[in-house]
Amino acid sequence: MAKSTSVNVRTTEDVKKGAEVILNGLGLNISSAVNLFLKQVINYRGIPFDLRLPNKDTLHAMDDIENSRNLESADTVEEMFEKTAGAWQGDPLTRPPQGKYEIREELK
Repeated sequence: MAKSTSVNVRTTEDVKKGAEVILNGLGLNISSAVNLFLKQVINYRGIPFDLRLPNKDTLHAMDDIENSRNLESADTVEEMFEKTAGAWQGDPLTRPPQGKYEIREELK
């Protein structure tokens, strides 16, 4: 068995307590959760979830939501799609031809 080592993590008391409540419900402690995270970093060869800065459109939408601007509501799913994507009419959408593709040999 590999020799264990320590990792010190600095966080706020609120974050620690909140995480402990959730992790306890999952049958984990913070040490086990950090270990899972570190193993996933190795498996993914990076952070195992998306880290992105929002683009300009998303920032505007977030600002609109926070300030209750440009909001729409709908009573049904169909109405929501009409308001956001337009009503579907005619033939279903078709995908244009993608051109030639490469056929690869089977890996052995």
